[in-house]
Amino acid sequence: LHALVPRLRLDRLMLETDAPYLTPHPHRGQRNEPGYVKLVCEQVAQLRGMEPAEVAALTTATAARFFQLEDRFGADPATRHTAVHA
Repeated sequence: LHALVPRLRLDRLMLETDAPYLTPHPHRGQRNEPGYVKLVCEQVAQLRGMEPAEVAALTTATAARFFQLEDRFGADPATRHTAVHA
């Protein structure tokens, strides 16, 4: 997976946590929580050499398009409120 992430198009990627299973490092052995999506975002950013906020904005835009929520989030992904900014 680490070799694949840098090659993925972020306009086709959504982030999730598999909650309540498959807890990300460093929380292995604990119950997974949706809030851990921030850790997933940080790992994707690290693997791609990007800032987490940029990955969050791009993947939020992808999810908004997929779920037809563009009106709720606005046209500019950089102005969207995401889990990373919370």
